[in-house]
Amino acid sequence: MSNYSILIIDDNEIDRYVLKRQLERTGLPLTIFEQPDGEDAIRLLSAYEANRAKYAGKFPPILLFLDINMPKLDGWGFLREFLLVRSQYDYSTSVVVLFTSSDRPEDRAQGEQFDFVQNYLVKGQYDTEQLKTLILAAA
Repeated sequence: MSNYSILIIDDNEIDRYVLKRQLERTGLPLTIFEQPDGEDAIRLLSAYEANRAKYAGKFPPILLFLDINMPKLDGWGFLREFLLVRSQYDYSTSVVVLFTSSDRPEDRAQGEQFDFVQNYLVKGQYDTEQLKTLILAAA
């Protein structure tokens, strides 16, 4: 079984902790990276070659859980920046799951404008099996 690499981008430390624990409960072998905002996540992803060397076989992440409402660079700003990063580095296999407290249809629609956004999870309205399915689908 492969090791599945995940990046959680969320300014709320408790939300990151809860998601990380639920991901670990899937029973899948995971490497989980965490970033507190979109700006730090872009910085991590832009250091592509260095991180591929540092985390051999575990970078780039296949799945990015992205909060929408964050300081510095919010989820929408991250998606626009990530579009540019994807054109510079090989993130063709990395997909984004919007992971937010918003259940607004217009937020879902805005996320669907990016072909690499594969799903939309509302915090507290998902379970471990859904997370496992998302990981396996992204792999």
